[in-house]
Amino acid sequence: MKKTAVIVILLSAVLVLTSCITVNINTGDTKEAETTNAEQTTAAETQAETAEQTAEATTAADTEVEQTEQERLAEFYKSYAGYWSNSENWDFIWFGNENGENRVTFGVWNAGGPFPSGTVTSVTKTGDNSYLLKISIDAVPENDENGGWEAYETELPLTDVSENGITRISARYLNETEYRTFMYHKEAENPFVGGL
Repeated sequence: MKKTAVIVILLSAVLVLTSCITVNINTGDTKEAETTNAEQTTAAETQAETAEQTAEATTAADTEVEQTEQERLAEFYKSYAGYWSNSENWDFIWFGNENGENRVTFGVWNAGGPFPSGTVTSVTKTGDNSYLLKISIDAVPENDENGGWEAYETELPLTDVSENGITRISARYLNETEYRTFMYHKEAENPFVGGL
């Protein structure tokens, strides 16, 4: 009986020790798991915060670029809005605003018919007095008087060559290889008939 009592006591002691060890190990694992979870949560929050800051910075940069583009267009139109005529070919370029859009028209004085006209979508400054305009030319439907054309994109390189008080620009007219010189005037009429 004594042997049985000793065995029972020893088994009880082993069980008690085993449960203490298990409790200690489990407690350690829980603390470690809690620490790991806390670190992961903090890391995830930091990543989310960084991503949000990056998104805000990108949006701000896009807005800044957009504002700068709008400012460039406004600056260009403030300086160059109006009619620009070439005396050799009687052609003209008009820069103006229609329905809130920065527009351009390429035409020939007294020729009649539709002329290429479109929206200036961007202005890039390529030098002190030089610009590159990107233009979306409107489509013109074909009819009995003209062949019409599809909408297309074009560029207009332009340089201010004003001198001696005469305001002039040099532009490569509708993708031609040669530049033409255009003189500024305010009225919507051929300035070379009856003088400026």
